Amino acid sequence: MAVFVGKAQTKITCVGASITEGYGVGRQYSFPGQLQMMLGNNYSVLNCGVSGTTMLRKGGMPYWNQTQRYQEALNSNPDVVFIDLGGNDAKYENRDHWNELVQDSRDLIHPNVPGAGLMAKRLYEQLKLQWDNSFDIFQNLDTAGVEYTASNYKGYECADLTVDGESTKIVKPKKTTTGHPWFWRQQPLESDSLIITLLLERGFHIIYGNIPNYFDNATPWDNFYSFWTNKGLGEKIVWEELGDADLVIKNVIWSPEEPTARVPVILSAGETVVLTAEPSTTEPLY
Repeated sequence: MAVFVGKAQTKITCVGASITEGYGVGRQYSFPGQLQMMLGNNYSVLNCGVSGTTMLRKGGMPYWNQTQRYQEALNSNPDVVFIDLGGNDAKYENRDHWNELVQDSRDLIHPNVPGAGLMAKRLYEQLKLQWDNSFDIFQNLDTAGVEYTASNYKGYECADLTVDGESTKIVKPKKTTTGHPWFWRQQPLESDSLIITLLLERGFHIIYGNIPNYFDNATPWDNFYSFWTNKGLGEKIVWEELGDADLVIKNVIWSPEEPTARVPVILSAGETVVLTAEPSTTEPLY
């Protein structure tokens, strides 16, 4: 088993007009400023907003002409870019150039080679995923006579239920990946929603279950794991690492007699943790 940990700071660049710059509230309390406070030191959020600017090159105040901010954005080499331009383009004075908006937008956000590579990789991944359109976890719960309350998470179907006396929530993807992978969260769904969305898009079920860890008694974890695998979810889980990696690894693989069935992938907020089954391979478990 190999663990690779990267703690590089994630760089985010925000491009836009007054909403981005923070008109009326100041840059500290602009959305990039508040985002920085929320994300913490593992992220760097750069505010490149300029009030009044347009996406249109021939607009009243093109963002392209704001040399300092525009070049700052280009040179920031970010991991993530948020673009909020277009509001000022709707002004009457810019209507003569509206037919150029689509092309100007494409030109501004046109990806470089690495960016195009990321797009291609994501599309390739989506196309190569194998789907099991016959699987429905809710039908399996109904068949087993499990009582639950239907709910919703950002447009995804959810079920709220009780497992061994513990409140539990499961979020169902639009389509399920072959193998029926699932992500066992011990934190409420409201935190780190980006991870949840990325996994839902890839056909993972998301399960919240803050099951007590008694260290010397793994029965609650075994019961929770068995409850869901008996309903058709995959034997290999995706686990969220929230603390010391060694401690979590020792306690995730809680049944030594079945090590190959339960080797997890570990995701960690604030750092990238990739777990592979054997040191000689980098193939993901899903």
